Amino acid sequence: MLLMTTSCDMNTRLSTTELTEQVQEHILEKWEEVYSEEELEEVEFKSLILVHKSDNEYSGVLETIEYGEEYSYTVSVIYDGEYFSWEILD
Repeated sequence: MLLMTTSCDMNTRLSTTELTEQVQEHILEKWEEVYSEEELEEVEFKSLILVHKSDNEYSGVLETIEYGEEYSYTVSVIYDGEYFSWEILD
């Protein structure tokens, strides 16, 4: 499980598409901090899809290929218009 909180440097609220791009970017940055270069060569980020659930809650699916096998993870995102946090659930 990975969790991260970050600030968006925007004055206006991000669209779901823009938020998805920001979350994806931060997930990839976090992976680079956590995994070695050799491990990263074995992991491919296929896609992230977020859906607005209610108020400041988003839910999504992260798809990866890890060591030749496909995986899907549930992702939870909270976004208040300025900050967001994301969590990859088991």
